[in-house]
Amino acid sequence: MKVLDQAYVDHDVTLGQFGSIVGNVTSCNNLSFSDEDLPAEGENHNLALNISLLCRSDSLSNVLIDTSSALNGMPKTTLTQLAYSGAQLRHSTVSVRAFDGTRRSVVGDIHFPISVGPHEFIITFQVMDIQASYSCLLSKPWIHEAGAVTSTLHQKLKFVSRGKLITVNGESALLVSHLSAFSYIGGSSAERSSFQGLSAEGEVKEVETCMASLKDAQRVVRSGKAEGWGQLVQLPENKRKEGLGFSASRSEVFNPTGGTFHSAGFINAPTEISAIVEDRAEEMTPAFVTPGGSCCNWITADIPSVIPLSK
Repeated sequence: MKVLDQAYVDHDVTLGQFGSIVGNVTSCNNLSFSDEDLPAEGENHNLALNISLLCRSDSLSNVLIDTSSALNGMPKTTLTQLAYSGAQLRHSTVSVRAFDGTRRSVVGDIHFPISVGPHEFIITFQVMDIQASYSCLLSKPWIHEAGAVTSTLHQKLKFVSRGKLITVNGESALLVSHLSAFSYIGGSSAERSSFQGLSAEGEVKEVETCMASLKDAQRVVRSGKAEGWGQLVQLPENKRKEGLGFSASRSEVFNPTGGTFHSAGFINAPTEISAIVEDRAEEMTPAFVTPGGSCCNWITADIPSVIPLSK
């Protein structure tokens, strides 16, 4: 009766149409999921929510939606593959801590125009020099900004944009690199740790000072705002011909190869082989960025309007 009092219902609707109208009216102010939103395998999966999105002319796959992280992360390898040149990497003093307590410094932060579905967001990413099984990480800062509701069970996320309900479908993670890259993320350190939950130590804030050239460095020194950039090393004058601070003229440079013998090879070369050194192939960088790609993983729906009846 409450629905009938608040919405206009045509007398010619069928019973099935009436049920849909009631469902639309009662859920018009809520974002929710139903059994119809479940993937083909139903509930029998433990998949993380990965989607695809656009950064202007490039498409990015394997974008991890993580509701437990406190920052939007991007590996440095993804940054180097993007063609968009309108953003500048800025200095960042943020230190990232994983759930197990391990820390990792941030290379810098950068703003990118990211299209999720038909809507474009300006998202700030914390760039890290890490090896990851995803192209970038969208977490609570973007989820809260977009007002999105995510579901790993249904492999979807929903948000409202310009009066439309946007539903973005998840995708299966691509198999890349070696198996350890799926569960772990790390750099050159031997101790690897899972970074499914990232938290920033201290407040995440933008730094006004940007140092991208020699002029920027000179401006920073003149303004006296060199906090976080370190300081120049003052070397004492070294009068000895060794160590730091010693500057030798060309005539004084010692040539260790002058006046020595050079080998012309073996007279009787040995026939046996002492050792075989096999060069290990360099590990391929995962290619999650597709130049000129497109995304068709989303649908839009009109949000039903409620017309109160005058009493």
